[in-house]
Amino acid sequence: MTKFLIFALIAMFFVVGLAAADRLPPQVPENQLYSAVEYINVLGPVMKSVDIVSEQSSAYLHNGILFGGFDTLNAANPQDPAGALWAFGEVVAQTTYKKELLTNGGLLDLTYTLGFDSRNQIGESWNLETDQILTYASVDGSTLAESERATLDVAANYQATAGNMRCVFAQGNENTMPAFCNVVTVESTLASVTSMALQTTLNLRDTAADAGTPAAITYKINVDPNAAQGGQYADGQVGVTFTASIREGQGARDLNGGGIIGVGDLYYAPNSAADWFRNYWDNEARITNYVDTITITGGITKLTKAFAYTSQMIM
Repeated sequence: MTKFLIFALIAMFFVVGLAAADRLPPQVPENQLYSAVEYINVLGPVMKSVDIVSEQSSAYLHNGILFGGFDTLNAANPQDPAGALWAFGEVVAQTTYKKELLTNGGLLDLTYTLGFDSRNQIGESWNLETDQILTYASVDGSTLAESERATLDVAANYQATAGNMRCVFAQGNENTMPAFCNVVTVESTLASVTSMALQTTLNLRDTAADAGTPAAITYKINVDPNAAQGGQYADGQVGVTFTASIREGQGARDLNGGGIIGVGDLYYAPNSAADWFRNYWDNEARITNYVDTITITGGITKLTKAFAYTSQMIM
């Protein structure tokens, strides 16, 4: 009599606001929308692959990131911070998504949808969305393997607040948005599956018109027994990994209370420094690394795992 390990695991993880300094690049004049819907019901081998890489910039794609420049209002003293307006601080976002599925036989029932929209997003709208419902039953020793991985990588140099926050009530004394470099990944893997019912959902946002709309990624995976087989467990190996690498600069506070960065304000560099940009917003002030990983093998009665990441400017 074969013995099975029975795993019952429900894990819900919500990581909201790991960072508080993200802003996203805006849409380009020509935008793309595409979607894919598929339904598969087959007794036999299956090979499936989806691969997306999308990279965009608030300036133009190149090596490096443009620094936080400024237009001077004081021709006599162009290094005077009180007479300058920050003109730009480039934002670059890269989204990658890869999904692979392979069986060497067996009964597969799969419903899969994918939607991509490169336009500016707001609220709970997304640039990339995927949904999957899958059931699998082994025949004559066949197995299923699958992997799904998405990465949201957003980095920016410091930039003026003006023109980036749509709501006037969101603007305070902080008149510079700091630099940051944030990378978040979600991944699930299946191996040696002989019986399983699976659902996965991915939502990702990497494009917005202003800094008031957050960068975001959510992922959920749910594993159950294959009800069509009448089994009490799903059999196979399931791995899930969530990671976040957050590097953020600090803001430059207006200690005068007058809304102008100048004499009396707090800088990392002395006021006499030739490069007055050497202050809060272009130096690392907080580093956060998050890793959440689990692998289970055997008879699985239940696995639910969810992750949500949201990051935006809080002025």
